[in-house]
Amino acid sequence: GMGAKHGVLFKTAVSLEETGKVEIVALDKTGKPFREKPLEEKQFESKTTLVFGGESDGLTEEILRNCDDIREITNYGSTRSVNVGVASGIAMYEWAKQQGKH
Repeated sequence: GMGAKHGVLFKTAVSLEETGKVEIVALDKTGKPFREKPLEEKQFESKTTLVFGGESDGLTEEILRNCDDIREITNYGSTRSVNVGVASGIAMYEWAKQQGKH
């Protein structure tokens, strides 16, 4: 399950989302049943919460079910994993590029 710290942070994101202010986007490589889509095809909302899964265990099913969208970084293929620090940098860059803040 979620650690206490992660649970509190995620519940805050969900409560913001319920007010219609924030879209929650997970970046994880889950396989079925979620069938994540490529990050590079994502059109980001201006207010987005990005949620990242760790390299070993990834995000819990509970968290993934509460996300609006699940994306993966596809450019490296299935044999080369990108660590969570690199993945978060790539995702934030994609978001910033679309906001015209690069």
